[in-house]
Amino acid sequence: MTDNPFEGFDSEDSHYIKHHFQEKCWYRGDERIDVNYFMVDIDTIQIGWGKYTSGEGYSYVWQKDIYTPIARPDEEYKKAFSVWVLPKYVEGNQNITQSVGLWQRHSFGEFKGFQSMGASFYAESKKPENKGKLPVVKWTGSESISVGKGSTAIPNFEFAGFKDRPAEFVIPSIGYDTSPSDNQNGKSQSDNFLPKSSDGDTEQSHPVLDSIDSEEIPF
Repeated sequence: MTDNPFEGFDSEDSHYIKHHFQEKCWYRGDERIDVNYFMVDIDTIQIGWGKYTSGEGYSYVWQKDIYTPIARPDEEYKKAFSVWVLPKYVEGNQNITQSVGLWQRHSFGEFKGFQSMGASFYAESKKPENKGKLPVVKWTGSESISVGKGSTAIPNFEFAGFKDRPAEFVIPSIGYDTSPSDNQNGKSQSDNFLPKSSDGDTEQSHPVLDSIDSEEIPF
C-alpha cells in the first residue's frame, strides 16, 4: 500500500448516494443500487444549508455540531444534511454489501427522511451498552407527498439495532469535505434529529422497535 494520496483514487468512482423521489429507489451517482438496510456513522453527521446552481454546482454551509443552528446564507439555500452510511441489501438468499456512501442532500423529502431516521435511534445511541457501536436502520419504502405546486417522496426507516462497525465500513480519506463551515453562529437548540409537525412546534415520538431480534440484523 502506498502513502501517496494521488494513487489509488478514482475520481470517477462516486460515493454520493441519493433517494430518487420519482422512482422511490436509491442511486449511487447515475447507477441504481439495491439496498434495504443502512448502517449509519453517527460521528459523521452534519446539518446545515445547501443549494445547487448550474454555474457553481453544489454549495453547503455546515453547523459546528447538530445542536447549534446557523443563519440561512440566502434565500436559495435549503436545509441540508450529510452522513456516511454502509448500504446493504438482504432478500431471500441474497446478502449484498454495497460500497460506503455519502448521503449528502438538501431536498425536502430526503431531509425529512433523514430527520426521521436519526430520531429512530437517537435515544438508544445514548445508552452505555451502545457506546462504540453504530445504528442500523431498515428502509421500509417511500411516501409521496405534495409540496407547493410539486411533489416529493420521503424515505421511511425503522430502527433495527446497534452493531459493531464491520471492517468494510471505511470512509475515504480524500475528496469529500464535510467539515463544519467557518460562519457558525446562533444559539443552541434542541436535537435537530427530531422531526417537527406541520406547524414546526411539536416533536414526534419514535419508539424503539424492540421486536427485532439482534440476530436478524444483517451486519
